[in-house]
Amino acid sequence: MASAGVIAWLWRRNTNPLLYLVPPALAFPPLLAYGAQALGWPVGWISTRKALLAAILILVVFRIGRRDFSCRRIPATGFWAPYVVLVAASVVWGVLGRYNGDATAIANEFVTWLIPILVFVLIAGSPQGENEVRGVTRLLIAIALSEVAYSGLQFLVLTGHAAFVPAPIVNLTLAAREDLEFGAMRLHGTLPNVGPNFLGAFLLFPAVLAITRAFSCRGLSRAGFLLSGLACMPLIAGTYSRGAMLGLVGALLALPIWRRSIGSALLIVTAIGVMTVGIAQTPVGGHAESLYASGQFDVSAGARLYLWRSILTTAQEHPLGLGFNGWPRESRTRVDIGYNDPPWRLGSEHPAESQWMRELADRGVLGVAALALLMFGVIRTTVKVSSPVGPNSYSQDFLVAVGASSVGWCLTFLTGDHLMFENVAGLFWYTVAIALAVARAPQSRIVSDQSRLHGDAAFSRS
Repeated sequence: MASAGVIAWLWRRNTNPLLYLVPPALAFPPLLAYGAQALGWPVGWISTRKALLAAILILVVFRIGRRDFSCRRIPATGFWAPYVVLVAASVVWGVLGRYNGDATAIANEFVTWLIPILVFVLIAGSPQGENEVRGVTRLLIAIALSEVAYSGLQFLVLTGHAAFVPAPIVNLTLAAREDLEFGAMRLHGTLPNVGPNFLGAFLLFPAVLAITRAFSCRGLSRAGFLLSGLACMPLIAGTYSRGAMLGLVGALLALPIWRRSIGSALLIVTAIGVMTVGIAQTPVGGHAESLYASGQFDVSAGARLYLWRSILTTAQEHPLGLGFNGWPRESRTRVDIGYNDPPWRLGSEHPAESQWMRELADRGVLGVAALALLMFGVIRTTVKVSSPVGPNSYSQDFLVAVGASSVGWCLTFLTGDHLMFENVAGLFWYTVAIALAVARAPQSRIVSDQSRLHGDAAFSRS
């Protein structure tokens, strides 16, 4: 009944249903899947891939019902298309090369990678006005706050204060504490099947969007958005993801460039100060102090260095890369990585722990260049079209957040191959798609759409 109500509501809004269905599909299925695995919840059939496919099917039904078969030009094709085409081509040389025996598995993995790209095309190729961006902004921040709330309850359980936590969350947190390497030490929110590093990366854009939106509001609305952004920061610190924290700092420092505002620097410094204080209270802060004091790398950083040296060696042997998802397969047999692995993990797959290194391993130097071109294109496009058009413009704030977050993504990609995992990759492509759709709209339309809104009387009506 609830699903039918949501579908009816989406139909009445006469908008692209992917805008409202994709973020929940990325944020919550991993939690349900892990609940099914660990505690036998009757939701084992749910997955992010199936949820995204269901959302696409709903869009197709809506399009047929409305007899809408239009598709608009997607801006910046010269920047994002080379990366997509190169990844698709890497499937071919991976299957025709050394991993021919894994052809079926590689094809299945490629379909999973391709679904967020299909979502990207379907969103970027449809019109997105001020009202649509307004709804998306509210949804993304609401999901981020739900992650904050859930992770707060998770923290209470891990610290022995579970008396007021709902029993399902207690049971799932305790199961993860015993089952997962990070379950007892790091907050992972609703992404137990993906991990805390990916939760930190997932929260990067909503945090930047909330802070960006706070600049354009007054009164209670400003306080609401600012508090929402600040609430995400301790959670990002609680994931202990150095890449996510570095990315968030980079994105916040880049915000004044997109806003063309020196006055915004004070709020940025405040936000970074709050995050720095949060980091200082975590083991990550302790690691930083120990590194400074002793000049030595911690175990995790040392393992990454061995991993990346191995990838550099592989890149010399395979200048065009190993092919799609070639590195995880190659890592099974590499004897120069995994020194710190427990015995039961010997011969298992290892992620590249960096999207840039993953590109080098799977697609060679061309892959690194294509990813750099993609990120440059997003940054260039958003800078070009994000000039202020007046107060309370959700479209402009979204463009600013995507542009600044792209700087953050470039840094976050240093410590995680995030674009190869659908939950974070899906959010990346989803937000870029909306930004490109908004960039395609004439500025006069953005102003016209914005003028029909009467500002933010309160955060609940923003």
